[in-house]
Amino acid sequence: MKIVLLEFIDEAKALMDSYGRDFFTQKDIKVICLHPKVHAYFKKEGIEALDTIPFLSNEAQHRIIRKSEDLTLKLMAELNLVDGFNIRQGYREVCIHHLRLYLNHFLWILEVLNGVREKYKIEQVYACVPSNRQSMYLRKGYIQKTERFLGLLAKDFCDKHQIQFVPTTISLNDSDLIEKAKVSFVRFLSTIIARLDYLMVRCSSHTHSHTIVVPGLSYRMDLLVKEIKKDQKNVKCYMIWEGQSTVKQEMYKAYLTLTNFQKRLKKENILETVIHLDLIKGMFAKNVQQQKVFNEQFDHLLQAISSQLKNDCSYEGVSLLEYLTEKINLGLRTEILDLQHATIVLSEIFKVIKPQLLMSMYSSSIYYMMGELANLEGFAALNISHGTHVPPNNPFEEIENYRLATSVISNTYKYVAVQTPWTNKFLDYYKDKRPRVLTGPLLYSIVTKNHREALRKEILGDNATAKIIVHAATQKGRHGMRFHITESLDEYVATLAEIVRAVNQLDNVYFVIRPHPICDLTEEEFRTLLPECPRMFVVSKGPFSKILSAADMVISYFSTCIEEAVQNNIPVILFDQWRRYNHFNI
Repeated sequence: MKIVLLEFIDEAKALMDSYGRDFFTQKDIKVICLHPKVHAYFKKEGIEALDTIPFLSNEAQHRIIRKSEDLTLKLMAELNLVDGFNIRQGYREVCIHHLRLYLNHFLWILEVLNGVREKYKIEQVYACVPSNRQSMYLRKGYIQKTERFLGLLAKDFCDKHQIQFVPTTISLNDSDLIEKAKVSFVRFLSTIIARLDYLMVRCSSHTHSHTIVVPGLSYRMDLLVKEIKKDQKNVKCYMIWEGQSTVKQEMYKAYLTLTNFQKRLKKENILETVIHLDLIKGMFAKNVQQQKVFNEQFDHLLQAISSQLKNDCSYEGVSLLEYLTEKINLGLRTEILDLQHATIVLSEIFKVIKPQLLMSMYSSSIYYMMGELANLEGFAALNISHGTHVPPNNPFEEIENYRLATSVISNTYKYVAVQTPWTNKFLDYYKDKRPRVLTGPLLYSIVTKNHREALRKEILGDNATAKIIVHAATQKGRHGMRFHITESLDEYVATLAEIVRAVNQLDNVYFVIRPHPICDLTEEEFRTLLPECPRMFVVSKGPFSKILSAADMVISYFSTCIEEAVQNNIPVILFDQWRRYNHFNI
């Protein structure tokens, strides 16, 4: 059997150019797609292909969790990062977060390969490899689109098992040059606007007001701030945000600043100013000595990986050494050095605006540091998680529930909001000793009659008796994979397919798919991958509260939408055809 492994559409096109369409239709060829977009591509081409579900069992996912957690803790035992504020926990959590995601990605590929080998007698494996494996790594913490490990790990796997590996070389850099130029140009303009706006902040008086800091106005934080300002007339609110470097994000940064300035002139603003941390960092000098100490720590970690941890950095006989060290050296090192500098900048901003309260719905990276600095500088920090949190039912959930929670609720913020009884149970289980503020659902979606009527009219027309089922679930892409508690992307699509088949057997029932914000499947790709259904709608835009308002029932595997629906008295089906995860243990 000849196996073709593909993760991106450009890889599929590269092999199509090299071997022709007929190659993929041979009887002894099995095409395995590691992403639904590739699967949709082959379906549109009329070529049979498989997803990863037959090759990634529950047991395989559990092996990944065990190995990832064990190796991450061994790596962290070699890394001791403490900055000039004596902050260490924030750096530790950020490092653990990234290390586990690197390992999850590598181990996922190897487990899929193991699963393929168990099902087929493999003669050859075809996959794409980067033309320059050293230049594919970018100085960014998360795994990037250009960082292609599938072909490289497949070759290593084949070498171990005496299988012939047939590579197709693919160039990954040229197509991104125009995008990079656009990002640089828009970022340059955004930086000028952001720095001018911050200079105005420094010149303003901050002595006669109560100042609140938030990292954004999503998840109904805007409504919460409005209520506070309505009750306390002298409250000022600043948004401190660190966005991604994409054309869309850079344009949004400029738009936020300019529109907020316009609202200030009209006195219609919620925010005094949006402070773009990543755009103003260049106004502040780096602490050279601290950066040197951090670099020495990373040098020590890399030396430990190549010596006493060398054997630990392998899986099923395949070494992860090169990929892990390169990603740590360029990606994680850069991320942590930037975070150390950003923390100094954040401290200087706090000195200027003199906050009395920090409210945050997440605590990843710099937002974790906000809580650390609030404790050091003596003002209140309230963590109001936007996520759902339940106590674990088994050792795998014990690991994954906690690791996921460190980016939203398990942190060093002095106070934590309890929005549901399940959050209380979660905090009890992990022995969280912080003072709890029993708030009820502050940031969860609230349904409204106007939203319900508008969307139902759009979908149902004048059909007042029809029912609407909404599906929403958490997704984790290649850069942020988690196992057991979330479905893989292929499992997510397979779940949707089962629901569509059920809806097709019902009368007067409509199905609404609400993709997660990170989902990169288009509506056309959804319709290609799923059974035909004239009563299926994909609603990607608009607030989730609008979609939830229209729902007569919600179906999910794992998502905050489960608790949002329950809080709004909307029935929920927990659907787990994988017999793996039961969110409420019911």
